[in-house]
Amino acid sequence: MITLKISVKSLQQRMQEHIQALSWEPAFHRGVAQKKYALDTQDQPAVKIAIANVPLEYDLWQGLRNPATIGRYPVGLDELWEFYAHHRKQRVDEYGRQTIFQVPREFAFAQKQYQRAVIISVMLPFSIDLVTQYINHVKVEA
Repeated sequence: MITLKISVKSLQQRMQEHIQALSWEPAFHRGVAQKKYALDTQDQPAVKIAIANVPLEYDLWQGLRNPATIGRYPVGLDELWEFYAHHRKQRVDEYGRQTIFQVPREFAFAQKQYQRAVIISVMLPFSIDLVTQYINHVKVEA
């Protein structure tokens, strides 16, 4: 069994480091040399992180679904599992031959194998200054 030590503080520091590193990329230097992301009280990127340990039957969107069912249906744990299972399936068979006929493990396998899932939610910093800068470029026509 693999045990990971994950904390909100360590993830927050890691995300802040990545955001600061990305801010040095040329694509982020447009016009005025100011921060393009929201800052907290210590002048660090304002990253918000939440971690939850939930059972596999947990409904991530309970009470938050659109009652009119307009728009996209939110993704649950079973859809997340099947998405990643499809992308992580074996590309070769047990004899080392390439095969396109591999079938990803279904969510039923996860329910038998695991009891809980760790959900990590990250809200990246978005500066309201960006919105005010781009308002001048948006024209609304009646």
